[in-house]
Amino acid sequence: MTNLDYSKFTKKLYTALTNTSNNGKLLKVNTTTGSPDFIDVPSGGGGGTTSVTGGNFPILNLPATVSAATVTTTLNNLAGQTVIVDKMYTVDGGVTVPADTILLAMYEGCGFKLTGATNSLLFLSGGAVINGLTLDGNRGNLTGTYGFGFALARLISNSTKLVQIIDCTLKNYGAGAIYGKNINGLYAFNNRIDGVYREAIMTQRSQNVWFENNKITNGPATAQFHGKDSEVPTAISKMFRCINNVWDFSNITLDANETILFIETWGGVEDVVIHGNRMLAPNTNNSNTVFGISLDYTKYATVSSNYIDGGDAKILGYGLEAAGSEDCTYTDNTVNGYKGLAISISRSETRNIKVINNLIQNGTSSGWGCQVIDGAQDVLFQGNTFRDFGDYGIRFNGTGSGSQILNNRFYIRSQNFTGVGIFNQGAKRLVVRDNIAGPEFRPGVTAGTGYLNRFYNSDSGTYCTISSNNVSCQVPSTLATGASSVAIMNYGSTGGNVIENNVIQYSGIGIQTETSTTQPGNRIVANRSFGNVTTLVNSQNSNDKKIDYLA
Repeated sequence: MTNLDYSKFTKKLYTALTNTSNNGKLLKVNTTTGSPDFIDVPSGGGGGTTSVTGGNFPILNLPATVSAATVTTTLNNLAGQTVIVDKMYTVDGGVTVPADTILLAMYEGCGFKLTGATNSLLFLSGGAVINGLTLDGNRGNLTGTYGFGFALARLISNSTKLVQIIDCTLKNYGAGAIYGKNINGLYAFNNRIDGVYREAIMTQRSQNVWFENNKITNGPATAQFHGKDSEVPTAISKMFRCINNVWDFSNITLDANETILFIETWGGVEDVVIHGNRMLAPNTNNSNTVFGISLDYTKYATVSSNYIDGGDAKILGYGLEAAGSEDCTYTDNTVNGYKGLAISISRSETRNIKVINNLIQNGTSSGWGCQVIDGAQDVLFQGNTFRDFGDYGIRFNGTGSGSQILNNRFYIRSQNFTGVGIFNQGAKRLVVRDNIAGPEFRPGVTAGTGYLNRFYNSDSGTYCTISSNNVSCQVPSTLATGASSVAIMNYGSTGGNVIENNVIQYSGIGIQTETSTTQPGNRIVANRSFGNVTTLVNSQNSNDKKIDYLA
């Protein structure tokens, strides 16, 4: 058969082929209209070992309980054909699907169930397609039973042909749902993965992997795309797409102290798109931490329009991560309900990271909007909104240079939060421009007060540009211990900065520079104050230059 749309044809089978009197017959398809018909199995054709030419598909037609070896032998005799799986077969081990062979469910619930064995269930050769099957591990959410790489559908290594897993249900298994190593071509589309304990999909050293429109429930099954077997910066896995999948773990309870990561590229991966996924963490906290999307030693990635939710318990450790990665863009994502870092950017190899138009909200009092650490360079934050962060909206911690913070919004909605909008500790040549920091006034929202949203530049934060920002907040009569009411603060071995055209509405000092006779002077020009600013510019660096302003 050519030109057959298997996904549409499967739906026809589900609705038209429910008559059990057709069991054991061969399916004949009109090659013009695609209409299904049945004919009797020819004499000698039991077990599906004989097919009929002219558009007929053989039916597997084996006993319901059968050895995996018998199924494999039968499929080998039918290699290269489209085989109709006519019932749920209980097998004692792994079944191999030969190259270029299609297994098509006769109706919903047909497939294979594993019993009495610790094994992968289906081994898929290059060019194989499974459509509409149910793969049942029949073992529940077991831990500690399976070795690494066990899966309900395991691709045979070194495959160079596309393998397709479409409209299937993969369930009840202590290890993974889909696994492949050293493969070139996997398309997993519109599958339901339910009660699988480890990976929904995992590939290693592979290329051209597409995971789309799948739904994962009732078990912490994640998506893992790895390069080498150990974490190294050399990319050997390429072209991975993870699109429009749903992970709904909201109704499960993880084991005590268990940690999971929804989506990860790791150990050398290039050309990645992670788009439109929805990740819901458990609503109960059993001393758990959940992580969202991690790009670890990854190049040329786009992470866009994803929704990551830490659940009612806000157990999200971080929402988005770049570690040792280059040329990656995070745009239009939402991170909601975090206790750690909504965004984490780390390692000296990390550079050219763009964080654009993301919404970060609903953190705990200990949650940080973002941390940039370990010398990561050339990071752009633009058009993001940070709401309800704890200590910091964005914090640069350590060396690194060439980063920009442009056109972002830093809002505090709770009076219990006393965060600093932007904190720079050591990054050089940082540009901070056109940001708004202050309370968010909306219907039903109490404006925050306290040691709020400001720019804090310290510890070798030199040659930075701080311009055209609007810093606005209310300061209570009693500040937190160690707090000082300065909107834009330069502290601890800082100098050579440009501070210009900022608008400050603040109960306290507007701009303050570090006491120094050795640090380069700062250029402080054309800043403006409103409200209760007691002193707009408190220059303590004797080398500061051209201090003029509009008060």
